[in-house]
Order: sequence, then structure tokens, then C-alpha cells
Amino acid sequence: MKDGKMMPPLWLAYPEIERYSIGWRMVMGKIICLSFLTGWTLFLGRK
Repeated sequence: MKDGKMMPPLWLAYPEIERYSIGWRMVMGKIICLSFLTGWTLFLGRK
């Protein structure tokens, strides 16, 4: 969420992993999701 812009859904931000792919439940998807959730939690904590 840089510059106050909303992040697109993860499957649009990372088109190399299909929306319903098992890749989201494997290492690469988990890293991406955890990074997103960490950033989102920090963003919510700033209010």
C-alpha cells in the first residue's frame, strides 16, 4: 500500500501464480501472503 493506494488482490499482483493454484498454499504463496498481512497489520496499527 505505497502512497495510500490499495494493493490489488494477490493473484492480480502476482499473475505468474494462478488464482486457484496450489502455489498459494506452497512456499512462494505463503511468503507473499505473510508479507502482505504483515504490511496490512502495520498499516492498521498506524491509526
